[in-house]
Amino acid sequence: MRVLVRVTPKASRIEVSGTELGADGRTYLKVRVTTASENGKANRAVIKLLAKLWGAAPREVTLISGATARLKALVISGDATSQLRHLQEWLKQHQTGAH
Repeated sequence: MRVLVRVTPKASRIEVSGTELGADGRTYLKVRVTTASENGKANRAVIKLLAKLWGAAPREVTLISGATARLKALVISGDATSQLRHLQEWLKQHQTGAH
């Protein structure tokens, strides 16, 4: 499953705070991490958070674009049906935070 995220590094907490419609018309998950964006620390924090969110191992989450940008694309390998269910549950719980 491919996931698009907009990352805010050096935030006060680690969380997925909702969704956002990008200027390109695509929907991004808004992800906040407490680490700085230097030396890939924020990317590792995003991978760890998304793996936890989807019940996947961090090794199953791969950054495919945006290594040095706030907008990133990641692929989560594994059982797509299970991942979709995790995403739908998360979206249902956080619908009020969506934009």
